[in-house]
Amino acid sequence: MYKLKYADYPGNFHGFNLKPGYFYGIDTDSRKYITTSGWKTSGNVSLYFKNENSGKWEMHWIDIESNFQFSNLPEISTNDKMPFNEWLYKVQGITPEEWDESYSGEMAKQIENEYGSYFYDGLPQFVYKNL
Repeated sequence: MYKLKYADYPGNFHGFNLKPGYFYGIDTDSRKYITTSGWKTSGNVSLYFKNENSGKWEMHWIDIESNFQFSNLPEISTNDKMPFNEWLYKVQGITPEEWDESYSGEMAKQIENEYGSYFYDGLPQFVYKNL
């Protein structure tokens, strides 16, 4: 399991410079320190693992569906958020009919990810997929 804490201010975590919005913590299996900015591609998030022998941070791609546990997350307010179809039309200019008829595959995933980021106040996909 990857136990991560949300960095709400800049700092240094065992030699890794954290920016607000990064995550840091520990891989409970290997007991290595880990950190990430939330950068993702192709269903994976980049996690940096501290190599205790060399003292360097090594990046590995980890499936966003992996077992993550989070703490110190900012409060998410969904009260004023639009439902998906309303957001799709008002923000993306796509009607529900156009969505059903014309969008699938990678384009649909990209738009759904944009909505997730909007709905979850900018949190990275690997976070809201694991909430």
